[in-house]
Amino acid sequence: MRRLNTALLWATLVLGSVLLLLALLLVNLQYRSRTLFVEHERAIDIGRKLLDDQAELEYKVRKASLPGNVVSEAEKLGLVPSTEEESITLIYDKTGKVFFPGETSSEPEHSQPESGRASS
Repeated sequence: MRRLNTALLWATLVLGSVLLLLALLLVNLQYRSRTLFVEHERAIDIGRKLLDDQAELEYKVRKASLPGNVVSEAEKLGLVPSTEEESITLIYDKTGKVFFPGETSSEPEHSQPESGRASS
């Protein structure tokens, strides 16, 4: 009987220790889970703020790029509108070759080709 009590005592101590260890691991896991949740919520808040900032900046760019705003800002800088004498018209043929007015080409097109070349 004494042996049985000693074995039960050791089994109780071992199982109690295991239970205590598992409880501590559970508390640690819950703490880490809560920490990750808080970090995730902060990241979401930062993402929302960045999206708001992006929308505001895009609005400012669109507003600043309106022709009226460009002209008024250019006048503030002392710039004057260009005249036809200061402008160059480029003419593209079907092969993408550039011709200036007065030059001859096989079949000039008066618009830019689809390849996206800039005219300046």
